[in-house]
Amino acid sequence: MHHKNIHGASAISCYENLFHHLSDELSLLNLRLLRELRIRQKTDKNDYNNTKGFFISKEEVVSILSSPEKGDSDSPDTPEIESINSLIERVRDDIARKLSNTENNAVFPLLRLAGTFGLMPFEVGVLIMALASEIDSKYERVYAYFNDDLTKKAPSVSLALDILCSNPEDRLRCCRFFYPDAPLVYFGIIHFIDDHGDGAFLSRRFRLDERIKRYLIGNSGLPSNLLNIAQIYYPGGNPPDTFVQKDIKEKISKVLVNRDNTNRSVFWLYGTANEEKKAVVLEICEEFSLPVLIADLKDISLETEQRSIIKSLFREAALQSAMVFLDGGACLYAADEKAELLKRALLASIGEISGITFINADVMWMPENSDGKYQWYPFEFRLPTYAERKAIWLNALNGSGIPESDIDTISGRFNFSRGQIRNAVLHARQFSNGDGLTLDGIYTACSIQTHQGLNAYSRKVAHHYTWDDIVLPEDKVRHLKEICAYIRYKHLVYFKWGFEKKLALGKGLNILFSGPSGTGKTMAADIIAAELRLEMYKVDLSSIVSKYIGETEKNLNRVFNDTSSGNAILFFDEADALFGKRSEVKDAHDRYANIEINYLLQKMEEHEGIVILATNLSRNMDQAFLRRMHFTVEFPFPEKQYRLQIWKKMYPEEVPLSDDIDFEFLAERLQIAGGNIKNIVLNSGVYAAADGSHVRMKHIIKAAAREFQKMGKLCTKSEFGEYFNYVEEMLQKNG
Repeated sequence: MHHKNIHGASAISCYENLFHHLSDELSLLNLRLLRELRIRQKTDKNDYNNTKGFFISKEEVVSILSSPEKGDSDSPDTPEIESINSLIERVRDDIARKLSNTENNAVFPLLRLAGTFGLMPFEVGVLIMALASEIDSKYERVYAYFNDDLTKKAPSVSLALDILCSNPEDRLRCCRFFYPDAPLVYFGIIHFIDDHGDGAFLSRRFRLDERIKRYLIGNSGLPSNLLNIAQIYYPGGNPPDTFVQKDIKEKISKVLVNRDNTNRSVFWLYGTANEEKKAVVLEICEEFSLPVLIADLKDISLETEQRSIIKSLFREAALQSAMVFLDGGACLYAADEKAELLKRALLASIGEISGITFINADVMWMPENSDGKYQWYPFEFRLPTYAERKAIWLNALNGSGIPESDIDTISGRFNFSRGQIRNAVLHARQFSNGDGLTLDGIYTACSIQTHQGLNAYSRKVAHHYTWDDIVLPEDKVRHLKEICAYIRYKHLVYFKWGFEKKLALGKGLNILFSGPSGTGKTMAADIIAAELRLEMYKVDLSSIVSKYIGETEKNLNRVFNDTSSGNAILFFDEADALFGKRSEVKDAHDRYANIEINYLLQKMEEHEGIVILATNLSRNMDQAFLRRMHFTVEFPFPEKQYRLQIWKKMYPEEVPLSDDIDFEFLAERLQIAGGNIKNIVLNSGVYAAADGSHVRMKHIIKAAAREFQKMGKLCTKSEFGEYFNYVEEMLQKNG
């Protein structure tokens, strides 16, 4: 057993744990308080606090501060001021000696806190005063006595100056430790208890911050204001990541190895490979045996007390000697007042208290001026290469039975991050219902990775058609199948045969379909998407184009980014409205319209996904766009032989057709495109159903007449011939 005399430290040569250290610090506090009591006794002979139950008497305070702990010998007489001063010196020296004999005493929370925030001995004494009443209620009665008020149970600034300062000059100098810019107050280590009407500086009382209190007694849990927006990872809990981007990890490690511990380092990790960034940070966590505190700036931006939250976050990282990893770096460079406030608060905390900070963002950015308070290191993260994607797929699909040739195709088709690959495999296993992974299940799971943001600017087009449904000249069909082959074997040509090394920018595919309305452009895009097991999104141009400067570019950026992984086809119908010829600049509106087009050119150059543009007239398209097309397919207006095929193919097998239908006549006389034929066929079915009969020639003629009216064409006898009476009958009924 380690015994302790009543006014001294425990009789041990070193500290076995933080509680032994805190016990000695409290013994030192007892002596200082007792000395202050004796000083006040000498200067004020009257004892006003002599009504038990309402006030606390000095005898009770002496008893509290002088009482021996259980197991100690009987208490000697209470010493006087001179003896107390000697005891204070002896205990202070004893604490210093034990600390010097204690191995790794820097792990003691009190010492680590003092070192982290550069606290002076006076400030450490203030911490002990505040901590005392938090861990032992007897100090509340002692502080109430010195405050001359039983309800005021916290230490005051005046009492701290009295017991920790040796002379008036020292007392005056130490007032600064309670100013707003002093570490104790600025970093929220202590908080003042402000009573209404009691604003005198010396009489202000203080208490320990709740998180600091828990920290000083060895509790590492996050503070309450961070619980919902942050989480902490400790080294030892993260298995090595085989697929981490080793080149970037090695560069960051080199910076950290050569880093002075006093330097503040910020690593700006940009690019769309978010999972890769986190993997590198967790590897650094393991390599350097440092915890990492993870939070999202988007969550912090929603908080009303942003600055307080950020300061608390970095204070926590300092307390736990942890690195900080922040998602949502885009919040810092957004062009609005909210982003500016967040940026100021973050950079201020980085410059004041940070150690190692990682920030995740999509694009490169640097603050204008760091004033030398921190070093800024930008690192670009790319998505995994084809070979890396294949390795991740092979690892994730190990034992699934999926042939390697199919994994080759998937790896080349979908430009996924590691997180997307793992999620796709997870979803594919869920689709299997215990029957094992299938290629169809994997493709379906890959389609789920398409970002939901596309839905704001486009609509998903369900697959309806096959090669048997489209009617085109044979060379056009071959051309479309060549496009499918390009996409299907892209991984072989680009990645295995090395063509990717020859291409500086995007490895996507830009296709132009041109031709009159109704000639099969949308159907062809649908067939390609179905053939390749890809989703197709038809872009809503009205939601893309904005009258506000810069908004069109932002909307286009979202659309292109959400299909850059190659897991969807982006279909622009009537694209000449957006991708048409650039205008001569006559006013500000023209200038900004051309900026939008230039931005489109840039995005198409960089794009990694598949884009199909459909236009009625290719000559209306800007030549700069046409040069960026990998394939251009002209959809001709159907001649008679193709119109005949369309008429016959358009009716489903289940439709009851009358023998009086003359498809040869319809193909010969009605010179219309497939889209119009589709409308006529559908409406003829409606007319027949209303009559309760088979589809007859009269139903088709009536539907054709309606379609002609919609198209703005006259219904003439030369076109409808012997069936013109059905047209007249319909027109007469509608008067």
